[in-house]
Amino acid sequence: MPQTADPITHGEDVNTWLRGMTDSLTPKTFELLLFLIIILILRRFLTQDSSQNNNHEELVKITSSLSYAFTTQMKLSDKHITHLQEELTRAQHRIDKLEVKVQDQLKAPNEREQETTEQVKKLQAALAAAQLDQQHATAAQRDLVNRLQYAEQLLEKTKNDIRDKNSEISALKDHLERYRTETDNLTQQLDDTNDELYMVRKELQYAYELAYDERSEGPQPKSSPAFATQPFPANESKPPIQDFRAAHGMTIKDLNKLSENISRFNPNSTEDHDIQAYLQDIEFHLEMRPHVTDRDRLYILRATSSPEVRNFLDRQPSQTKSNYQRLREVLIKEFTDPESEHGLLTALETKQGRQETPQAYYNRLRQAYFGAHNKPDLEEDVNFKSLFLKNLHPGVSHHLGVMACSHSMTIQQLRDLTQKAYNKQKMAS
Repeated sequence: MPQTADPITHGEDVNTWLRGMTDSLTPKTFELLLFLIIILILRRFLTQDSSQNNNHEELVKITSSLSYAFTTQMKLSDKHITHLQEELTRAQHRIDKLEVKVQDQLKAPNEREQETTEQVKKLQAALAAAQLDQQHATAAQRDLVNRLQYAEQLLEKTKNDIRDKNSEISALKDHLERYRTETDNLTQQLDDTNDELYMVRKELQYAYELAYDERSEGPQPKSSPAFATQPFPANESKPPIQDFRAAHGMTIKDLNKLSENISRFNPNSTEDHDIQAYLQDIEFHLEMRPHVTDRDRLYILRATSSPEVRNFLDRQPSQTKSNYQRLREVLIKEFTDPESEHGLLTALETKQGRQETPQAYYNRLRQAYFGAHNKPDLEEDVNFKSLFLKNLHPGVSHHLGVMACSHSMTIQQLRDLTQKAYNKQKMAS
């Protein structure tokens, strides 16, 4: 290691040297070096030879160097103290910042904890309210279910009551229909009796007239009080017997027997209320009879029709009743079904009842669809057959299956299949 020159021995400026050392060394290193220099100066001062001539000058240099060293040491100490104070101030400032930061950090968890506690309380309150609402909703639902069950019970009871009432109404209708039938029969019997009485009066009158002709030379016979008639004028000839029979027509017995073969016409019935078919039936039975008069036709009309039709006949003037063709036109105009022209609309609403037989359903549908029309193979219309299958009861249609085809099968084949399906439904129920 090279030897450092002694600044005191060589007479160098100690101040300059120390200033240069201060600039080139760190404070701690310079402080240590300065301490060594002071020791060195003191050692040199103590080992100085007093016999030398330059003792005084050397002493001054040593003292000056020592003074400057101490001054520098003091400045350095002051500077170091200032630096330490600055460091202490900065450290205290950092400590204050750390304390504030720590307090903030300690305060933030407390605030967050408080906010969390408040949120938990709010959530608990909301949960309690939701549970209360759920309890209310459950109670309301239970009450609604009870009301619904009660309403269903009332509905079932009402259905049973309606079913019972319908049964009673059906029974009453049956009784009423039976009483009406009996009343009609009695009325018919009364009409027949009146007609027979009328014919008996005519025959008695004819017998009196014959007796009058046979006894023309004797006194004129007296008429029966019950069947008194005006005698023919003396200048008027009496008709022969065969002419009277031709004018009279059929007897009451024949007319009554013929009436039994003609279906009864009732315009208020759901069946057999086609006035044209009814009149054609009368003509069919009368066309083979000889000497049929308009009076006979009127008798047949009264004997084979309902009280409503008879009342209508009684209201007609004598000119109409004496002319059968005019009477026939009046009957057709009065009792023609107004819906016969709109048979398709009526037929669309004609559906088979649950207990209705296929025969009855077919007759109702045919009457609604065709009305008064009556032609050969009229029922073979494809639209009519399709409607016949469409309006069947669902139970019958279920057993009918896919075999029925309105395009490839006749109406009779469809009716046979429908009857079999109806029988299957009855067996299944």
